[in-house]
Amino acid sequence: MAVRIQIRRDIAANWVTANPVLFQGEIGYELDTRKMKIGDGATDWNSLAYNFTDSTGIDLLQVIEGNGAYYFKSTASDLGAGRYEMTKDIPAGGGFGISNSGVADGDILAEFASVDGFPNVTYLPSGPLTFYMNAVQTGGTKLTKLYAEFYTRTIAGVNTLIATSDFTDGLTGVATLFSSFVNMPVTRNIGLTDRLLIVIKANVTGAGTDPDITINIQGATSSRCRFPFESVTSVNGFFGDVT
Repeated sequence: MAVRIQIRRDIAANWVTANPVLFQGEIGYELDTRKMKIGDGATDWNSLAYNFTDSTGIDLLQVIEGNGAYYFKSTASDLGAGRYEMTKDIPAGGGFGISNSGVADGDILAEFASVDGFPNVTYLPSGPLTFYMNAVQTGGTKLTKLYAEFYTRTIAGVNTLIATSDFTDGLTGVATLFSSFVNMPVTRNIGLTDRLLIVIKANVTGAGTDPDITINIQGATSSRCRFPFESVTSVNGFFGDVT
């Protein structure tokens, strides 16, 4: 039988009203603020300090809300320069192809940026990031693989490379969801106004003709990046169990 672990949870106002005393080590989670407190067996809720927050109360666990992933969307980013948005929400609708012809080694196939003000990325934990991209090689004979570069971008427009993934398997003439990995060696704190950028590039090798590549995003393509931490959410969606 599978074991399901659920954290005690409710909205902040209900926690304040109930004001329970959590057992020592027991976690209480605010659904609307995404903050946590850990009990000591003696102190009531309203007197407990929040855990996993910095000195200003910013939740350090707000890496990627909900499902731990950024999905690549066909919506143009406000940063311009041909970039697209990436958000935690699974994009609705059909797929969207981004085509590149005569691709050379190291060429940028697409760039994706987090949305301004969301999720106020302040913290990226160490661990494996997994990059997924649906792609097809529609022309050319050279061997082509994909990889991703991860950047932080300041409000002044300065990009800083923080990680590079390994290569996917070689692309084929059939649209396939490819994956690659990168290990974030250390935890990174990021400025409140910074963005996260993911740049998709081509690794082209061998003899032959330059490839034509289409990467597919949006909808059911499942093109995304999954991060090493998934923030806590209700397992079954039932709320209101503070009391």
